Amino acid sequence: MGLSTDPQPPLWLPRPRNLSDVPTATINMIGFILSQYERLVDVSFFKPNGWQLAGVRKSATARLQCSDTVRWVMFLAAKIFQSILDGADTQMTGGYTEWILKFERQLNLAPEQSLASNNLGNLIGTLELAHLKLKFVHVRSPYRNVHDLAPVFLQVALPIPLCGRTSGPPRLYL
Repeated sequence: MGLSTDPQPPLWLPRPRNLSDVPTATINMIGFILSQYERLVDVSFFKPNGWQLAGVRKSATARLQCSDTVRWVMFLAAKIFQSILDGADTQMTGGYTEWILKFERQLNLAPEQSLASNNLGNLIGTLELAHLKLKFVHVRSPYRNVHDLAPVFLQVALPIPLCGRTSGPPRLYL
């Protein structure tokens, strides 16, 4: 018997169903984001105990799973955190400000979709980006920014209490 010219490896097995299909680059990105959040916790004045730190990780991980938009906003925030924690000059921070503004313009150009699609993740990403912008970009009127985002927030918040309701008037829980 000679060598096989078959391109398939000799011991080929199908991929298990529970194996993640997340690309390695995304996994590395998530690891980077979580590590920067942990660096922030390390330098904060109030040191969380073990269960609080686990809560921070759990919250960040849940947000990372929301959508690609949220992941990119959190990645941008992590790069800004890294820049600040590493003592980078203010020119570098100005570059990140430009990234935030460009990303915001791209989100505003995205076509409207229904909430049934992945648009919910994009709406949440818009809120994440606005929060990041309020923290790091000089805005003339923070109130105006929050006011303009109120409809986005309501689009995200309103469907949640209505899930699973079959009868009765819709209620808004604030």
